[in-house]
Amino acid sequence: MNLKKKFILIYKKRYFNFIKSGKVNRKSGINFSGKKTCRNRGFINKKKIKNIDYFRAYWHIEHFVINFEYDSNRKTLLSLVQYNNQSFSYIISIEGLRIYSFLMNGNLINARIGSSTLLKNINKNQKISNLENILYSGSKFLRSSSSFGKLISKGKFYSSIILKSKKALKINSYCSCVIGKVLNFNYSLNRYRKASSSRYKGFRSKVRGVAMNPVDHPHGGGEGKKSKKKSPMSPWGKKLNFVKR
Repeated sequence: MNLKKKFILIYKKRYFNFIKSGKVNRKSGINFSGKKTCRNRGFINKKKIKNIDYFRAYWHIEHFVINFEYDSNRKTLLSLVQYNNQSFSYIISIEGLRIYSFLMNGNLINARIGSSTLLKNINKNQKISNLENILYSGSKFLRSSSSFGKLISKGKFYSSIILKSKKALKINSYCSCVIGKVLNFNYSLNRYRKASSSRYKGFRSKVRGVAMNPVDHPHGGGEGKKSKKKSPMSPWGKKLNFVKR
């Protein structure tokens, strides 16, 4: 398989430092011209972006898992793997992998969990993840925490895959995928313990329209916590889809 993206590794004193991407999305709620297009957004912490091998660059070379690492840009862990040709890369962790688990990518019929192979080599109703939609484009689907799909039909040129959302995809049988389900890192159990936790994510505090002045919001004005008896409106004066009784 052709390598679409180069992964540069600096080895110094047994510390692996992958090249980080310099562009960081600040989520400030403004468009390309600087106009505010989304309210209550601004200030997000800078995140170090780790380069992930979505292409599984080295095929037919055995490799094993060295360590599991946290990544601030996704809901699951990353696995640091070492190939037999002394190269390293990050991959998305698959459920069932352990440290020193051996993997093999390639056109294999009986591939292990966590290995990458072609759709035409997979049995029906088997769980897959990190799915390509176009040949040699890298994995695009089923990359989030605890996500997986199932192969429901397999043909000579095209195969049908059903996602967790019950949506069916028709994809080339020569596209690659990873066997197994993406590791669930209990991301749904996270709770914001204080106000600054959501501020670090880029969400600013919101102010009620009733507490504003009439020039700032259609609900503004009046004494105390009184609200007007007409239907609720957006900050720009447009009526909402329901009427307050």
